[in-house]
Amino acid sequence: MSVTDKIIEETAKVCGISLPTESKYEYAVHTCYKCTKLMIVFDWSNSEIWSNKEPPKPIPKTVQKRHTKTIGESYWANVCPFCDSVQGDWYLNVEPGGVFSGIPDYDDFYKFPEKQEMREIEEKEPEQQNLL
Repeated sequence: MSVTDKIIEETAKVCGISLPTESKYEYAVHTCYKCTKLMIVFDWSNSEIWSNKEPPKPIPKTVQKRHTKTIGESYWANVCPFCDSVQGDWYLNVEPGGVFSGIPDYDDFYKFPEKQEMREIEEKEPEQQNLL
């Protein structure tokens, strides 16, 4: 098991979620913008940003239909399991460095993702430091 796989698996446990066993979802470790805790975010096939179309079942418990002030509508979004904040589709899917954007964030840590993950974990609360 790679370091990244272990971090994803342990983060899912801390978040109290099950990782999908089917390939309908992609998932990644993400830091909540509000509480800064590590969490798992999901993307699913044929999804569009701010989509009203229900994701494939079983829907992860951190993917919920929420109304946001940003777009003034409800859509299926990733929600932090710790502080209940919506993790914006634009940030996850479009912005450079977004986990599903495919556009790299060219900071020093992007070149060394293992170091970035380790630094993020070291900065987290004690229950999240054992993810390595």
